[in-house]
Amino acid sequence: MGIKTYPLSQLIDTHQHKKVSAGSRETVFYAKIPKPYVAFISAVASSWYPNTEVIIYIDGEEFDRLERAIPITQPYRLDPPVVCKHEIRVVAVNGDSEEHYFEFWVDGVGAEEEARVL
Repeated sequence: MGIKTYPLSQLIDTHQHKKVSAGSRETVFYAKIPKPYVAFISAVASSWYPNTEVIIYIDGEEFDRLERAIPITQPYRLDPPVVCKHEIRVVAVNGDSEEHYFEFWVDGVGAEEEARVL
């Protein structure tokens, strides 16, 4: 029996955005992977501005720090995909003197975790 997969957009909100005030740090993307699924993240895109940083956390561990824009029309492809069992959180650090509007997008598939019988 094969593993059935679903577009990640059927399981979570894959495109989120938020304004971040000057000199502050805020979560701009958060998604909890619903049980019994596991996410396989295959692409990401993010806005970025000078004097800012975007930090991606997968399952509570820092995955990457972005210091450049990655347009949604030219996302960064992850090959092989990154496995996420619990949550994706993205934090924007705005070290600029102006507020900025941050967007983050993720793509991939979700698959049901198979129950293992010993």
